[in-house]
Amino acid sequence: MRNVHKTRYNEEKQVIWRDLILPIPSDPKKKIDVGQIKCPLALIVGGDDQNWPAPESAVDIEKVMKDAGNSHLLTTLSYPMAGHLFEPPFAPLCRTSIFIGKDKEEAHVLWGGETEAHAHAQQHSWWKILSFLEQHLHSSGESTLLVAQLSAEPPRKATVTSVKTRL
Repeated sequence: MRNVHKTRYNEEKQVIWRDLILPIPSDPKKKIDVGQIKCPLALIVGGDDQNWPAPESAVDIEKVMKDAGNSHLLTTLSYPMAGHLFEPPFAPLCRTSIFIGKDKEEAHVLWGGETEAHAHAQQHSWWKILSFLEQHLHSSGESTLLVAQLSAEPPRKATVTSVKTRL
């Protein structure tokens, strides 16, 4: 692995890989030219992502697309205390997990995220993602009502009053 010397560990010996590609290369030959993208693109950014330099990558992508005249195609949703793994609403935060490499060695990877902020980010981004997809992938006039519903802000907090299960 290149830049393995940039791997960090927290006090619990969890692996932090976000620094492996930092700083973001300034040489255009060392990165994908996102300025050539000609379709809508959504970035969901977790500011506490410990696996990937998401905030820095988003800033770079925004700059490249702006310089190419394509900033109108970019939608960026940024959540300061969210981690790397965005799941559907009400999924539990997966702050760490075990990663098994090619050499069969286990690593406890830190994905990041603070529980409450990450939960809000998952719920908020879910509706925004659905709205984005509906807007850019659906061509029927029947979608107007759904787009209007999805564009509305989701509820701030959800509470579960009871859960019934069948065994």
